[in-house]
Amino acid sequence: MSSLRLPNPPGCLAYDPRVQNPYGYLPSLAAGVIFLVLFGASTALHVWQTFRYRTPWLAAFVLGAFGEFLGWVARTVAHRCSYSVLFFKMQLVLLIIAPAFTTAGVYIILSVLIPILGLHTSPLRPKLYLIIFVIVIVDFFSLLLQAIGGGMAGAAFSKKTDTKPGTNIMVSGIIFQLALTCVFAALFAVVMFRGADAIRRNRHLVILCAATALTVACMVIHGVYRSVELLQGWRGYLITHERFAIALEVRGVGADPHGKRQVEQFEVERKELRRGF
Repeated sequence: MSSLRLPNPPGCLAYDPRVQNPYGYLPSLAAGVIFLVLFGASTALHVWQTFRYRTPWLAAFVLGAFGEFLGWVARTVAHRCSYSVLFFKMQLVLLIIAPAFTTAGVYIILSVLIPILGLHTSPLRPKLYLIIFVIVIVDFFSLLLQAIGGGMAGAAFSKKTDTKPGTNIMVSGIIFQLALTCVFAALFAVVMFRGADAIRRNRHLVILCAATALTVACMVIHGVYRSVELLQGWRGYLITHERFAIALEVRGVGADPHGKRQVEQFEVERKELRRGF
């Protein structure tokens, strides 16, 4: 069945599969509610951890989870307003950018972990991970590119003009972040290899390192997926089939190292580990 293109359908027009909307489908209400609960709970947990253990660096995970939560607010509302370009742009930009904050949190984890395992385990000093990957280069620059590209592509989509320039800028930010994430993954592997004996002696370290390794792998998957999705265009196969977006978010929830009960008291354990080594 061919779809119709209405010039400017009302944002909250009842969904009609014959009338094309920005998604190419009707966003699932069930998926929206589930992810609202999951990311809402994750945000609340991270906020509690930040204040309970007085660890400001956990704010990176707060921002990541809250960004995902807001993105799914937009997708949930889009179940009733699937023709709204505003909600489409909101969910797209937030769900692309929010993981960058979680990525920053993972970079910080390694800088905190290295003094526990021993400075000899890392090719770089702990503070250099913050300077190179978080503060100066990777997250700041990639977020800047993604924000600029997202704004340009969203504006072009609203005006029904060419979205390619903005999309290309957004993708360049994602690919830049992906490349440096691979560099980080290699450095992380070196630290894990050199600190393997210390890790094996402590159950908390085993859990934390395994969860962090899973998160790093999922960060790479996320970057590859988003790059391919956007390069296919805003009417490409991936972006117009919701099951892929849902699978990607399941990956995000499952891999969050601080969302797991086993490591929710990470800061307390870190102090205990320092006394133990």
